[in-house]
Amino acid sequence: MRRFKVEANDSLVKCNHCGKEERVTFIYCLKNGWPKCCGYTMRLVETKADIEMNIAIICADATAQALQICSDSTTEGEKHE
Repeated sequence: MRRFKVEANDSLVKCNHCGKEERVTFIYCLKNGWPKCCGYTMRLVETKADIEMNIAIICADATAQALQICSDSTTEGEKHE
């Protein structure tokens, strides 16, 4: 399951029309709506740090699930012995 950032960290948005970039927070967007420029909604730009954080979250989730499966199968094996 994808987790969304809800911290006050800045996110980068960019106008596809003129190229203007702006830093916004999740809280700002909740209060004021998603930023617009040149009559269009600005798109979210994932920075290298954002991508690395998402990879770490996905890997941690996958590792936790794998450990749980191994733990469950070990427990099941002990029950049958």
